[in-house]
Amino acid sequence: MYLKKKGCYVYFLNHPSFKKEINSETEGNTYKTLEDARVAAEKWIDLWYSVQGRILSFGAF
Repeated sequence: MYLKKKGCYVYFLNHPSFKKEINSETEGNTYKTLEDARVAAEKWIDLWYSVQGRILSFGAF
């Protein structure tokens, strides 16, 4: 999403497993290009799935 007042891009992620909406701006991250925001969001998603996979592999559930 482009924030016109600030002149930067941010991302928002929402999924039931997150328990809250992830907003890059509230985490202190803004991006100059849409591509930079997309790459950062994908890295966050990859990290989340990696952590969830490790938890499931230990048989915690």
